[in-house]
Amino acid sequence: MGEQSIFLFRIINTAIMFCSGFVFFYLFWKKRNHPAIKSRSVVITGFVTFSFPIFNLVSLFEQKVSGVRQCFLSCFYKDMIQCVGIGVFLYMAARLVFIYVLHKEKLHNMKRFYLQVKDSSTHYGTDKTSMMGTEDVEMTSRADTQSEMNDSFDIFNVEIELKNVEQNYYKKRHLISGRFLSIGLTLHYIIFLLLTMIDYFTTPDREIGEKCANETSKIIIRGISAVIQVLVMAYLVFKIRKINDLYKIKIEIYGIVTVLLIYNIINVSLNLATNRAKQDIALYITAYFILFFVLVWPLYLSYKKFDKNMIKDEETEETFHRNLENILKDKRTLPYFIEFSKKDYSVENVSFYSAIRQLKKVNKKRKKKRIASKIISTFISTKGPLTLNLESETRLQCLADYEQDPFGKTCFEEPLNEVFVLMAHSTYPQFLNSENYQQMITEVNLEQQHVRFND
Repeated sequence: MGEQSIFLFRIINTAIMFCSGFVFFYLFWKKRNHPAIKSRSVVITGFVTFSFPIFNLVSLFEQKVSGVRQCFLSCFYKDMIQCVGIGVFLYMAARLVFIYVLHKEKLHNMKRFYLQVKDSSTHYGTDKTSMMGTEDVEMTSRADTQSEMNDSFDIFNVEIELKNVEQNYYKKRHLISGRFLSIGLTLHYIIFLLLTMIDYFTTPDREIGEKCANETSKIIIRGISAVIQVLVMAYLVFKIRKINDLYKIKIEIYGIVTVLLIYNIINVSLNLATNRAKQDIALYITAYFILFFVLVWPLYLSYKKFDKNMIKDEETEETFHRNLENILKDKRTLPYFIEFSKKDYSVENVSFYSAIRQLKKVNKKRKKKRIASKIISTFISTKGPLTLNLESETRLQCLADYEQDPFGKTCFEEPLNEVFVLMAHSTYPQFLNSENYQQMITEVNLEQQHVRFND
């Protein structure tokens, strides 16, 4: 094969690396606002990814034909760029898998939420129809129609959101880009290997041929170790996400460091076999020092940020629960919440909560037993006038516990928790955006009658 053909192959190889780098940088730029990607990571990875093919291209046109018979990785800085380039691509692979799994988990949560809303609305409609008598049909028809419209509207919104998530999921550009980058990296190694072998067989100088042969072994080992690193890191990320352990920083960092250590051992062993360990020891120390800051450190910072966001979300949820509890306990604010619950067709939840509070204040056993019986017939029974939308297991367990404890000391704990969580995540956020809430803010000093559960 002529020198011009080899030169052309090197141009193609550089073009593949440049296109891969462009897609890589475009991917990170489009995802720059994603919490898993830091802004400085975009700058570092873009610079390193573009620098390697550009340097190759400049080297080609400077050395031209004579550069064909020289291995690019023979120089210290070129070898270091290659090591960092491998690290950048590994970092990219881990990020792609991370974003992919997060999006897949979001889709799964949306589907689960959709099924819960659909099941709860169906269950609510069935229970309400079964408990209505012939005399109540005419009075409740309007409320039922409005309730069904609200339920249908909620489900419709969830269906639209679910459809959008699915469309984005199946059309995500980073999945196609990730495959393209993997193919580009593979072609880079294959072409580089072929060119080195061509140099070996076409070069009359045996010393240059032996040098290229050593570089061939080096490239093979690096290519295999790079593929192994991608597979191991992808498996680690997938495994950690699969067990729903999203914030295990140590496990993933230790996994990456272990893989890099194995990679280093392979390269050092290769150098010992070729009697080049002394002259390359500084190279690998420098390369892996840079590799650490390109790969491990940004990953650690990203997960540290996720930990802060998780703690913030937990604090927000605790604040919601605490504020809702304060509203339910305050005689001045409770009527506003009850009024909104009537409009939201969820008054049975706040009524049940108030009834349990009243039950806990009663000391006489006879009265406590009577109130507990009324709570069962009103809220827990499927034929009650204010049947709660509970899980079937929770309802059955509550009825079974009531048989053993007719005074209601512990049998209502699980339904109460379920109802409170439902109000905190559904009714209360809507209440904050309602006119009743604004009215409560302005009129909170007015004396209002506290609505109680009448025995």
